[in-house]
Amino acid sequence: MTLKLAVVILTFNEEKNITKCLESVKKLAAPIFIIDSYSTDNTEKIAFTYNTHFIQNKFSTHTLQWKFALQTIPDDIDWVLGLDADQTLCEELQDELIELFNTSNELPYSGYYIRRRNYFLDTWIRFGGYQNRYLLKLFKKDTVFLDESELMDHHFYVNGSTARLKNDISENNLKENLEFWKLKHVKYAELQAKEEFEKLLNNKGKLFGNQDQRRLFLKSLWNRMPLFIRPLLYFLFRYFLLGGFLDGKIGSKFHYLQGYWYRRKVDENIYKLKSKKYKYYQELFFVSRFVILFTILYYFNIFFIGLTGEGGSFYSSFIDEHLNYIRWLRDSIIYFSSIILSFFNYETIRLPYHLKIIDGVRVGVGYSCLGYGLMSMHIALALSYPFRINLRRKYLIYGLLAIYIINVIRIAAVGIVYTEIKNLKIDHHLIFNIVAYLLIFMMMVYSIKLNSENENTRT
Repeated sequence: MTLKLAVVILTFNEEKNITKCLESVKKLAAPIFIIDSYSTDNTEKIAFTYNTHFIQNKFSTHTLQWKFALQTIPDDIDWVLGLDADQTLCEELQDELIELFNTSNELPYSGYYIRRRNYFLDTWIRFGGYQNRYLLKLFKKDTVFLDESELMDHHFYVNGSTARLKNDISENNLKENLEFWKLKHVKYAELQAKEEFEKLLNNKGKLFGNQDQRRLFLKSLWNRMPLFIRPLLYFLFRYFLLGGFLDGKIGSKFHYLQGYWYRRKVDENIYKLKSKKYKYYQELFFVSRFVILFTILYYFNIFFIGLTGEGGSFYSSFIDEHLNYIRWLRDSIIYFSSIILSFFNYETIRLPYHLKIIDGVRVGVGYSCLGYGLMSMHIALALSYPFRINLRRKYLIYGLLAIYIINVIRIAAVGIVYTEIKNLKIDHHLIFNIVAYLLIFMMMVYSIKLNSENENTRT
């Protein structure tokens, strides 16, 4: 008995995509079922020219639409090739599928993964983890199931073993420009936030299972990671460690938008949902996030000093020579302090750890003089409080600049005072800290006021 294959495609206003999709499956000579969400363009007209079975159903989620599709197609269908309208089969995959179904009356697997070539603004995304993305697209109908907890997207799962086909599907949405992509993902972010917030994910997956089981396992770990930190970590991992930068200008935009911007939108929606449900959630979130970020930043600086200090247990000559931001900070403070002193007619000599005033004192600029603790606190505050993005950027930059300027003035002032007044004992570190902390506090109060005024205006 010959196995009967059907192609099932979901559509909604796909007149720009559906023709190339249908052309790519025509060679399979399999019945085509289109499950449409009441398109208002020429999707239906184009579908009928290919002699398809055109069925309409109101869209709720991708998962529920696919469940409807699988329940609707005839009982005599053995296998299903499930496609989106913007997906096409390459010539080699068409031939592979024809050979697969023409040479066997029974296939040894319950499902087959097919590698996807993902396109963004007509550019093939080849790196950043996208070079080997496999999707379960071909499956035995009586073994497949879906998870209704997946609100944002859908995945097919099968009871039984799986294998991979050799050739590719291309996914290139011709409807998409940048604005379309962003608007679509704003909606997706709301759905994914609801899915994560309500902990709807029933299947926790397996680390050593098949691709989808590993994806679910990693997703369950992702759901436990701290909000707003995880998008940045994921983007850095994907862009640098997985080579996303190799995709060029358009690819870099994709990895930023899909890897960071979209996932931050998800976290913003989760934050809003939790703030409504849990009393004092915003306050607790702010404090815990601040403590975590400050601890990471502060001790990273200490660790980095160990990396760049000769004789240290973790000393790295390469980092010391090429990436030593601690030395850059110190040298710049010494340099600009000497510029200030020159305005007051003091001649200076700049040394690696000191600023020497000719016929005056030598001011040491050690690690405790750099203000990296203050800067760490300011950065942690800026990233922890729920500022608007533009206000956050200004608060962060202006605050760091203010701390730096105060520090430069402090070093120059110490040189002048100790040169002109002998045997003077003052704790300039304490004075610097008082002035800097007071400035940060005043900036924080002012920024919070501006942020609140903006929120009130929007509501």
